[in-house]
Amino acid sequence: MNRSEPFSAVTHRAPPDPQSELRPQPERAAGGEGGTRFDPPHPHLDAPAFLPQQAAGPPPALAALPTAVVDETREAEMATRESLLHLQAADLIERLQLWSSDLDARESQLNARLALQDHRERQFRLWAQSRRADLEASIRAADERAGELREAARRLAIAELSQQAR
Repeated sequence: MNRSEPFSAVTHRAPPDPQSELRPQPERAAGGEGGTRFDPPHPHLDAPAFLPQQAAGPPPALAALPTAVVDETREAEMATRESLLHLQAADLIERLQLWSSDLDARESQLNARLALQDHRERQFRLWAQSRRADLEASIRAADERAGELREAARRLAIAELSQQAR
């Protein structure tokens, strides 16, 4: 691109229909949901609005009407656009509030489940600790009993040997 001619590389398109900007534009959202767009599409760098040759003035369809009618028409269109924009904003606010309350409820359920899981884990650790203590006590008792039996067997063996020696 040549610096002295900044728009020489820009392709020129026919100007858009001025009436089409005043009507809601159907547009597909990224998620596939259909919706109605009430604001005009965003201009691109190669759009005529950015070209220096485009003159500002009333659209050709409105140029033939008296100025008062054009002003009233524009005011009515702006009021309609504004009311539709307010409705769309109110709808978005309502959806966001519903999503927020749903998210809060889900977070609350998750926290309750986590608390229950923590309680169960604590109970299991206490139970396992108790079972371990019981098992250790049983092992000590069995070792003591085995020691007593060994001592009794040794005494019995000594008694038999002393009787045989007589």
